Amino acid sequence: MSTSTNIIKLQKELVAMPEYALISRIKTFGLSLNIFQANYKELNNAALLYCKNPKSLLLLAPKNRFKLATYQKEIIRLLHNYIASAISLIDHARILYNELYKTNNLFPDYPIEIKKRFAENPLAIFVVSLRQYILHFKNPIIRTGMHLTPNSFSAPLTLSRRNLEEFSGWKPKAKEFLNTQGDSVDLLKLIDEYYNLVMDFYKWFFRRQQEIHSEQFKKVETKQKELQQVAIPDLLETILPNTKKELVYDIITSIFEHFFKYKLFVFILCM
Repeated sequence: MSTSTNIIKLQKELVAMPEYALISRIKTFGLSLNIFQANYKELNNAALLYCKNPKSLLLLAPKNRFKLATYQKEIIRLLHNYIASAISLIDHARILYNELYKTNNLFPDYPIEIKKRFAENPLAIFVVSLRQYILHFKNPIIRTGMHLTPNSFSAPLTLSRRNLEEFSGWKPKAKEFLNTQGDSVDLLKLIDEYYNLVMDFYKWFFRRQQEIHSEQFKKVETKQKELQQVAIPDLLETILPNTKKELVYDIITSIFEHFFKYKLFVFILCM
């Protein structure tokens, strides 16, 4: 059997493995987390431009009212994306759990953690209700403030509580959260606290998946190493002169091992 034929054979064997299909399904879910992370970063960065930058004082000048209004609209757009991706992540996680774990009791602690971390958490319920508010009621009002002293600077972005309370669809736990907020909800604090809540959960979630599917990971890694041992020398034989093969072999081997090892979602959690 020729080397190229053997490579194709090993590739087909890898893709045909049920373990490979399982891990690929799990990794597909990682895209939902990536989207949530990206939307958080965009909103957080945009909010910080105002909240942590003394130059934002210029936006409050009468001549810059149009610029301020444009900025507030952009924050609303980014908040919409952040909240929508947060709820998509919830829905996609539920579908993944139902598909892979619900009927086989492989992951019995998942619903327990969901209840503890989210279902009974006023902050988490508020974010879910805020999605209903934004998508089905109206866009929130973004308030800008500014507090200056000789030794400090503070420029919060907030959601008006009175404006939010016009909505009749708040769940009891969401109302409980609102009742702790005074006259307004600090936007930067809200998105940071919810982001940390979500990421802490998924770090636990991915660790548990590594434990539950450890044998599947090992089988896929073994097949990938088998493919790697055939594919790398063939690649080097094609593109490099003999004098460079040994050095580049070590480099490419390291790259293959880094990307082909299914250490689940380390690349996500380190972003």
